[in-house]
Amino acid sequence: MKKRVLIIAKILHQSRVLREKLDVMLQTEMAVIGEKDILETMKEFQPQHVVCYLNRTEEADRKAVVEILKQQGFLNSELILVGTDEECKEFKKESKLETCIEIKCPVTLNNFVLSLEAILDCQCKEKLELDIYKRDILVIDDNPLSLKSIKLWLEDTYRVSIVNSGDTALKFLEKKPADLILMDYLMPGMDGKETLEKIRNNPKTKDIPVFFLTGMSDNEKAQEVMELNPQGYFLKTAQKEEVLTAIANFLDVM
Repeated sequence: MKKRVLIIAKILHQSRVLREKLDVMLQTEMAVIGEKDILETMKEFQPQHVVCYLNRTEEADRKAVVEILKQQGFLNSELILVGTDEECKEFKKESKLETCIEIKCPVTLNNFVLSLEAILDCQCKEKLELDIYKRDILVIDDNPLSLKSIKLWLEDTYRVSIVNSGDTALKFLEKKPADLILMDYLMPGMDGKETLEKIRNNPKTKDIPVFFLTGMSDNEKAQEVMELNPQGYFLKTAQKEEVLTAIANFLDVM
């Protein structure tokens, strides 16, 4: 029987990929801090182990999680923390927990899964194939030549879907999820700014990481793009390897 593991996180962009990997050996449930009643989830799921992913978790969130874990008897040495040295230190200070299991960030998804396998001593009958799951990338651009080029760059490694407008992208995302979005900033009709706002305002899509594609190179325009808080941006003059490396690093790191 698979062990039941609850993962508590504030933001975990790669939750779909992570669950695909973990489902081979564990029964997993994920609770997002501030959006789901973690206590109710714990009562329904009855986890045997709890993992706290601490990235972007603020003090008030940590205190709330600490109180819930304390109430449910999971504030002990078997609690698994995933975070930087400083994040783990702050959590242990607030919880007055002297010892627990720590997986230090940054960590690749693969190494995180392997660490959990070792910590929980999972008896997995199936071979754990960690890299067979292809991430889904949606590319949004009104320029057909740009769409074709980027698709050619990415399709050996990822499942790539392409659309030519923000409106079409929103309709697409209602039917099919994506692990990452590459989006042109300047588009006719609904531009990148408005499209991103609508993506962020939709509970189904708000956590999808977005990178902008832009032909704007001056500092003022670059600042304008980053004020929208995307995960990053690429100039359209960027070379293939630069884009591939950045995406691979982002998608593989928790």
